[in-house]
Amino acid sequence: MRDERLGELRRKERIWTNLLLAVYSAFFLWFSTSVESRLAYMAIGLFLLVLPIWSFLSKHPHPPLLLFSGMKELAEYEREKMGGAWDRNRLASSLILLMLSLLFFLQAALREGGNPFMEGLPVWYPLLGPLVLFVAGNILLRANSRRIDTMDSEKLQAYLEDRSLFLIVFACVATGFALLGTLVYELMT
Repeated sequence: MRDERLGELRRKERIWTNLLLAVYSAFFLWFSTSVESRLAYMAIGLFLLVLPIWSFLSKHPHPPLLLFSGMKELAEYEREKMGGAWDRNRLASSLILLMLSLLFFLQAALREGGNPFMEGLPVWYPLLGPLVLFVAGNILLRANSRRIDTMDSEKLQAYLEDRSLFLIVFACVATGFALLGTLVYELMT
């Protein structure tokens, strides 16, 4: 792919990604201020469950981006450059989202009905989530884009294989600890 075209697609990717982050943030702000905690945790868990299913069906790690112009072309470029590591990377990302979904469903099961989602937390807390989402999302997007665009295909595939393994192990260990913590919490109360 020509450098000019790649630069144009990366700019579009940043714009579309930030638009999606803004939509996600708006939903989070609405949930954090007007929905009871059990419903909020269930909705977030459902959202985090739908994304990996959508990723599996679309065969793309970030399916909402495919709704925007130029992103299919960029996805094909990335898939070609990543080679065999593409599917494993997508699987690892989906596994993280599935584990997070499970944790949110567990939180929903532990919550008592009727309590506001942000009960007992400072007023500025709902703003922290979107801020962290924007900052972390943009840093990760730029780092991953730079890595994909500048590394040769063999080094990129080796890096992604290591990263995928780390994500899978991390997801399993973190979920195990969360389930253990939930069990201890239930036994203690």
